[in-house]
Amino acid sequence: MNGFLSKRDIKTAEIFIGGTLVVTLSWIIFKRLRKPKTVLYPGEIGIDLERYKFSLPSKQGDASLKLERVGGSFAVRLQGKYLGRVFKRGNDWVAKGKALKPYLSVIAQHLPNPGSRNSFNDILAGVYPEIKTASWKTPETLEVVLNQDTDIEIFTTFLKDELPNLVEFDEYLELLVKKDGDGYFISIPVN
Repeated sequence: MNGFLSKRDIKTAEIFIGGTLVVTLSWIIFKRLRKPKTVLYPGEIGIDLERYKFSLPSKQGDASLKLERVGGSFAVRLQGKYLGRVFKRGNDWVAKGKALKPYLSVIAQHLPNPGSRNSFNDILAGVYPEIKTASWKTPETLEVVLNQDTDIEIFTTFLKDELPNLVEFDEYLELLVKKDGDGYFISIPVN
């Protein structure tokens, strides 16, 4: 025995290290392929963008209208279809795109003061695709309804961390976060 380890011990160590490497790489690949699409992960949802989402009543039912800030204007999509842009000229909202003009008054109603408490529900629904609806139940209570496939515990944990980055109000506000059709909810105080 000239060396510290025999040839048999070295071969066993090589096999063990190789097996461990294969199992670890397989686990990493499996986790990446099976990553849930609806769970929030920091950096993936674009919190730095200003977005609004609200419903428009129509003859066929409620239609989803989404606005996303692009430079100095908002890109507008109705049911996922791009309609045009709106921007502020003086104190008035102006539409760029013929298909957008019929909706301009409704958009102006929802965007009287972007970033204010009045539009907070539209901002939340626009930033987080996991939110199905966000509506005011009382002046201090905002009910947030999540899609069925969203994990409410993970979502609320992440939302608690991100709320200070999204908004700051002088008054007290409470978010009631729940899943669609479920009685269980989590209360999140804001400020």
